[in-house]
Amino acid sequence: TGVQTCALPIYALLIGAEILDVVVDGIGRSQIITSGTPVNQEAKYVSTTGTIEVPIPLDNGVEVYVLYQEI
Repeated sequence: TGVQTCALPIYALLIGAEILDVVVDGIGRSQIITSGTPVNQEAKYVSTTGTIEVPIPLDNGVEVYVLYQEI
């Protein structure tokens, strides 16, 4: 429970990028926020570290996709 930080080895690629969508186990996060705590269908993006936080547990086997573009 609580906010989870994705354990993705692509953090460096996401630093300073524009996050277009985050999909966790087939469910899209409809709002990308940059401050506060994500709830419901939000995902929080921290541009300085490239991390993504979602309000659900990320257990083994959970698939996470991040659609982004370099800016």
